[in-house]
Amino acid sequence: MKLTSSFLRTELPIYAVTFTNMSHFVLTVGMSSLIRAFPGTRAGVLMYLLTITTIAGIAGGFVFSVLTKRFSKKDLLLAGLALGCVCASLYLFFPTKLPLLFVAGAGQGLTCGFISTAFPLLVNIHVEEGERNRVLGFGSGIMQFGRLITLLIGGFLASIRWNYIYFTYAFMLAAFILTAFLLPQDKPAGKERGAGERSGSGDKPGLAGLLKSPGVWQLIVITLLFGIIQFPSTSHVSLYIEGYGLGLPSVTGALTAASCALAGLTGFFFAPIYRLSGTRTFWAAFLAVGAGFICAGLTVSLPSVLLGLALCTVSMSVVVPYAILCAGKVSDEDTAPVVLAMIPALLNLGSFLSPEIVNFLSGAFSDGGPAGAYLCSGLCSVMIAAVVFIMRRRLTCQPG
Repeated sequence: MKLTSSFLRTELPIYAVTFTNMSHFVLTVGMSSLIRAFPGTRAGVLMYLLTITTIAGIAGGFVFSVLTKRFSKKDLLLAGLALGCVCASLYLFFPTKLPLLFVAGAGQGLTCGFISTAFPLLVNIHVEEGERNRVLGFGSGIMQFGRLITLLIGGFLASIRWNYIYFTYAFMLAAFILTAFLLPQDKPAGKERGAGERSGSGDKPGLAGLLKSPGVWQLIVITLLFGIIQFPSTSHVSLYIEGYGLGLPSVTGALTAASCALAGLTGFFFAPIYRLSGTRTFWAAFLAVGAGFICAGLTVSLPSVLLGLALCTVSMSVVVPYAILCAGKVSDEDTAPVVLAMIPALLNLGSFLSPEIVNFLSGAFSDGGPAGAYLCSGLCSVMIAAVVFIMRRRLTCQPG
């Protein structure tokens, strides 16, 4: 990665934006302080601040993809970043106005959806084809490091006052400035071609026939399943460590931080990893997650859950950029924004559905505790890996 004029004008603002893509997760470190700040409000209601962000993130990706026909991707991205900064200001200046906080949470979700969809599209526009795998991997890695740094700073700020965690959105303001002044301007998708001119090759579907493509449906199912399977690494780790007396919340925080760092490092090496894994990426990722979760489920210990977290985060850092490459395989210039919007949307939807599905399965086939949740998730992941492996030659969504 050389400090060239091309890097400064394209990669630097793209990396700055991806650094902020998980900024909304900062609320997780301030949640206990938030609950204490609203003693008359049920904790379950306040937890919906996280849920509404996830749901709005799903919508944000599709809103971005639709608007690309009328507005440039740079302008839409700037609008999303500005919205995120405004919503952070609502948390900072109106911390006692709960309805406004829900509006802010929804706005931050839209920002996340805009960034997630803009990232691969901007890479496709501004980065040479031979460098795209590297930039996608670096962007994925920087996203995880951004989450790690934001959570560490947010944890310190939350100890002062819960809403001070949103001072971390200064990173997003910096990303807005870099994008505004450095990133080259692109044209709306509707103006990039002449009237009546079609894009893409004949074997890729137009927008009307998008959902008739087997490759698109394959990508939808695999991405959604991975979103469901991987989420216990986030939702159950605290219950596992503290519930079984393996450590205090500080231990949970340290392991979560270490997993974010590992995910970031994995993203940096996505290009060489992809050269080795190729079309084996999907089933190998499910198998790795399954092996780690089964280990955590069968043997309750810190090394076991650390292995589960490590294998899950490494797999996530490989699957996300690989799914983006798959989206390019099954789409053309018209449909790429929609298909790319589906990737983060499906992962978010999977995360949203995961707790209910995992709790049902673990309650039906085990004691319902966190170890049972990991065991059931791991067994399901291994079975999915086996199905994907058996059908690997029929998966038309995979590049190469």
